[in-house]
Parts: sequence; structure tokens; C-alpha cells
Amino acid sequence: MTPHEAIDQLSRALVERPHAPDLHTGLGIAYCQLERYAAALAHYARAVELAPEDAAVHNNLGTVLTELGRPAEAVPHLERAIALHPAYPEALNNLGIALAALGRYTEAARRSRAALKLKPGYAKAIRNLRVIYQNQVPLWHFPMMNDEVRNAAFDDAIRACVKPDSLVLDIGTGSGLLAMMAARAGARRVYTCEMVPLIADKAREIVRRNGLAKTVTVIARKSSELIVGEDLPARADVLITETFDVGLLGEGAVPTIEHARLELLMPQARIVPAGATVSAMLVESESLMRKGSVGEAAGFDLSAFNEYRPVSYQQPVSPGMDCRRLSDDFELFSFDFRGLPIAPAERRIHVRPSSDGTCHGVVYWYRLQIDDERFISTAPGDGPSHWKQTVQLFLPPVQVRGGQMLDLIAAHDRLSLSVQLAREPVRE
Repeated sequence: MTPHEAIDQLSRALVERPHAPDLHTGLGIAYCQLERYAAALAHYARAVELAPEDAAVHNNLGTVLTELGRPAEAVPHLERAIALHPAYPEALNNLGIALAALGRYTEAARRSRAALKLKPGYAKAIRNLRVIYQNQVPLWHFPMMNDEVRNAAFDDAIRACVKPDSLVLDIGTGSGLLAMMAARAGARRVYTCEMVPLIADKAREIVRRNGLAKTVTVIARKSSELIVGEDLPARADVLITETFDVGLLGEGAVPTIEHARLELLMPQARIVPAGATVSAMLVESESLMRKGSVGEAAGFDLSAFNEYRPVSYQQPVSPGMDCRRLSDDFELFSFDFRGLPIAPAERRIHVRPSSDGTCHGVVYWYRLQIDDERFISTAPGDGPSHWKQTVQLFLPPVQVRGGQMLDLIAAHDRLSLSVQLAREPVRE
């Protein structure tokens, strides 16, 4: 029987039995099969009125409310379904889906895991968990954890600064790796925070599996929410953080470190890393241009779509790709995480192209100064690194001549960095 045939048959039966919850449920199912969720909602709601102690009708109503973009209304019905029938994997997973739609990812994952425990191999629960994990745990965590150069540099710097009486604060724990390095280096206590509860839960498990739970405490909150005397026994004398994205600033490292210095650290606390320098080069690259903008395609002008183009994007720039250097490296900004507070800044940079060409934009990267002796470079060709480079395009591209000065305006607001062509002409 097709959904249309079912609707026709059930509607006729409903004339004879208007108070039959099974008929309203059947109509709700048929309308859902046609993706007519508003019509399904009316019948599922009536079924709940007629059979308020039936777990299935509450599950149906909660599910269709989520489909209609009303997860907050769905949650009470799905919770009622589970209260009436605790071993109900479909309702548990549907509650997980509704909670995820509300951004309550930790609770959502717990519900879908419970569904999977009751019904091993349950495809919908597996799929919902995947969606939650992909939303909350970006893929870049894995290459970062496996970055041997990065790990060795941090490990050496941590060993050099941690003492037996050190109280260490690690911000942005992720897997707990840097916090465990501090514990292994002999720290008295390590407190590490992670703003994503799912990741914090996993870090606790990893710390416990590695036998360091007595030394390392994982706190599932942002560092700006920590309070000395409640979350930490005292101000820390070592800060470790690796809250840096491909463009350096995007994860909020600058305000995070400054808040920690004001509220969570001893005045002379050691900070790992100590600072960073961002550098760039002019490039000619049709492939980079096509990845971040559009002009004509298949004979049509699509350039209006460029309103949505990103200010910058990440891209590994390797020797074999279509990307020609048009200048020597030049510095954009330098940041000292141990010095005075870092204010937003803007500066004009004079760049002398090394050859003629079409400048499609800049590629920039940074040198992360782990301590006075150790650094990590994300520059193109500087060895294996999980970090990519950042591309910022000039639209339209600009023609440059070797030796003829080009003026750029570099700016940062502590959270992002940009490079633009100067509007005024350059005076040679």
C-alpha cells in the first residue's frame, strides 16, 4: 500500500472511529513517508491526547517535532516515552538527535550510546554519534596528535621549565597530551581545561589509562571560567597552551593567554610557547585563486558569488603545486606572549616583488617560539607539519613588476589577521 492509499483508507476509517489513537498514528506515519510533517504533527498530537500513557505515540510526536525544527518541544515527549518504556532504543536515539539539535552534545551522545547498547549495530544511533563527533571533534585533532616535530618541541620545552614543585596550567587540553607531558616531566600537579565536554571526557579517560589521574585534573570549562581557590588550589607557575590555528590567532590564543596571566598565573610564570612571528610572501597561482573565488564558468558570469568568499583559507603550499613566489619573505606581525598586553594593530608594509607576474594574493605562516631555544615553523617546505598555510587573495589580482614597490596593509584584531592592497599609490 502506498502512503497515499494508506491516507485515503485511514481517513475513511477515522470518520467511523475519530477517537482511535492507532488511526491517528497510522496517518502520522503515512504523512511522514511523504515528508508532510505538519500534517503528521496534527495526528501524532491527537494520538498523544488519546493515549497519553503510550510510549510510542510520545516518541512519534517528539520525532516529528524535531523534523519540524522544534527540538525544544520534542525533548519532553521523548523523555516521557523513555520514562514509560526505559528500554526503548528508538526513543533514546531520537532524544539524542533532538538534544544535538539544541547543542547539548554531551547529553546527546550519552543517549545515542545508550540506544546502541540496547540495540547493537543500530544504524541510526551510529549515524547520530558520527554527526555529533564530527561536529565537536574536528579532524585536525588527529594530524596534530601525530605531529612528531610539534610533540618533540613541546616535550623538550616542558621538560626544561617544569620543576618538581611546579603547579602547571594547560589550556585547551584536547587529548591531554601536553598535560601528560608536564606530569611526566615531574610537575607536582597539572590542571588542564577543555571547553568541549565530549573532548574533556575523553581526555580524562586517556589520563586515567596512562596512570596519571592522581597528578592531572581535567576541567571541562573554558579557561576564562576558572577561579583560583576553586578550580586551581593556587596560581600556576607554568602555563602551557597550544590554542593556535593555521592563521595563529583564530582560536583566541592572545586573549586566552592574557586572561590567564591576569587571573590564573604567578607574576613570573613560565609560558609555553613564548611568542610567534607571522611572515608572508606574494604569490602567483591560478589554482589558489580558483579555490577561493570565481569568475566565469561554462560561459556564465558567476562573480556575484564572490560576496560569500572567505577572507582567507587554509591550504598546504608545496613545491610541486601551481604557486610561484613573487617576493622574498616579509614579516607581518610579531607577538610576545610574555610581554605587554597585545593590542589590535595595523601597519603598512612595503614589499618589493622579485619578478614580474600576476599577484593573486599572499600566503602566510608563522614561527611559533616554544621557548628561547626551540621553535616550530609552519612555512612552506619547512618539513612535515600538521599545520597548513593561510592564503589571502587579492580580488582582482594585481600586476606587479620586479623591483617596483607594492604597498600592503596588514592588520589584526587579536582574533584574526588580514592583508590587503594599500588603496593609495606607492611613492617610489
